[in-house]
Amino acid sequence: MTEFRRVSKFVQQGQAEQRGIALIIVMLVIVTLSIMAGGLAYTMRVETRLAGNGGMDSEFEWLGRSGMELAKYALSLQQEPYDALGQFWASGVWDPLGEELPEISLTDNELGRGKFSVKIVDLERKFNINIADEVILNQALNLIGVEPGDVDVIRDSILDWMDPDDETHLSGFESDDYLSMVPPYYGRYPYFAKNGPMDDITELLKVYGVTPAMFWGSRIHEKRAGIQVDSEMLDQEMLEEPPYLLGLADLFSTLSHAQMNLNTAPMEAILLNPYVDENMARDIISFRAGPDGVVATEDDTPFQSVGEVSSMVGGSPQAASLMSRYFNTRSVNFEVYVQVQIGQTTRIFKGILRRSSPVDIQLIHFSWDQ
Repeated sequence: MTEFRRVSKFVQQGQAEQRGIALIIVMLVIVTLSIMAGGLAYTMRVETRLAGNGGMDSEFEWLGRSGMELAKYALSLQQEPYDALGQFWASGVWDPLGEELPEISLTDNELGRGKFSVKIVDLERKFNINIADEVILNQALNLIGVEPGDVDVIRDSILDWMDPDDETHLSGFESDDYLSMVPPYYGRYPYFAKNGPMDDITELLKVYGVTPAMFWGSRIHEKRAGIQVDSEMLDQEMLEEPPYLLGLADLFSTLSHAQMNLNTAPMEAILLNPYVDENMARDIISFRAGPDGVVATEDDTPFQSVGEVSSMVGGSPQAASLMSRYFNTRSVNFEVYVQVQIGQTTRIFKGILRRSSPVDIQLIHFSWDQ
């Protein structure tokens, strides 16, 4: 009888252990299925959202193009013989001067299921890199704060990149130098020099000596995440290079006209003119802002001609000629950003407008950033 009880107790313990193992297995299966179900649900939500966004592609594009058309209209309203930061296209402040014109806004324009906002920036506030000479490049590199010992190499390398031959400037770099560079410099070599005008200002990043920090200036922090590192110590030094407050991208463009606009160029760009010192540049900025010193207010006094500023550099015909070599008071090319929002999704469209006259404004580039 005692033996029977012992066996019965042993069987009961075994059954309990089996039930415990089964319970654990069931719990593991439930957890696994829950994870799989959650993953599937998340994937389905992502796929559904992507499908929805894909289905809205055409709607986004047409809203973006609508923004470009609004930008064209804003530029066509400009009737003064000069362009300035206080005008509607730049400030977004619409003053119809009592005319019976519709109310216009560059922000939060609702259309269909979405809305869009427009920002217009003239490119003549920067100097065209493709016509920059040794003097302008020296001014730019010194303004940025490049080490004096590096200025000659970078300046001559930029000139070599753009000139049509393979003859090397005294301190510059040409195709043979890029092709023979060992080890690869910042992971960007070997390749040929452009030997022609730059199509995009980011080509400067391919020029020997130009670092990302030197190019982007204070914006390097937001750009570093996208910089690819292929080599070791040199690249690491570049990434750890202290940022400059000013970058080449702040001073130069590839689409701007031959002269900068005196009414829109920032002080740093004005200082690219070798005949203008800091005091003169400060006077120019102060004059165009008007008595209150604030840009885009009613008392702004923008320059209507370059002749008005000649007195600041001596007042002589020679001084006026030197100023007109570098400056104008009109803008021709404009960079347009259109922010489009449909539901919770936002896209930024970018376009380039070229205005030959108020009735001839052409869209020469249109794209969007994902």
